[in-house]
Amino acid sequence: MEIIKPVIYKEKKGTKAKSASLWKQTYRRLKKNKMAMISLFFLLFMFLLSFVGPHFSPYILDRTGHSHKIILKKRSCLF
Repeated sequence: MEIIKPVIYKEKKGTKAKSASLWKQTYRRLKKNKMAMISLFFLLFMFLLSFVGPHFSPYILDRTGHSHKIILKKRSCLF
């Protein structure tokens, strides 16, 4: 019967394996999730559209239309 000896690995002093940063690990996990990537692109599209969209609008953003306001008369009997 043979005696199995455990393998002992020697580590060199001062050398450590570089680990990926937290952002890199998170991005890798995000890339694996297809629905998360689709949602991310949709949110980015909506964000960009919120800045670009008003330039294509047929309405003037500097003016306020007062013609649609309803003027309510004060009724003294209510309060």
